[in-house]
Amino acid sequence: EKAHQELLKTAPAVLHCDFVACNTFNVMAELGQITAPTLVIAGASDKMTPPKFGRFLTDQIPNAQFHLVENGGHMMMLERMGEVTAVITQFLNTQFHPTH
Repeated sequence: EKAHQELLKTAPAVLHCDFVACNTFNVMAELGQITAPTLVIAGASDKMTPPKFGRFLTDQIPNAQFHLVENGGHMMMLERMGEVTAVITQFLNTQFHPTH
């Protein structure tokens, strides 16, 4: 519900530009060159960007990690805020503050 309310606040022209940008953006050929620590998070119920696309990114980016948010849709960062925050925090801590 919160995600839906946030979406309703967005001007139609902004949404249109977002969709056009997403439709034309393509860096598939460069994914294998990414060297930064990478976490791919996907929502299990995301209809706009299904989890199979997140898994594809994880397979193409060297050493990428994948996390599936159960009961999460395209706005999982609002729908499952606690889980998404915890996963990102854990990833950052293990990447930049590893235990010895």
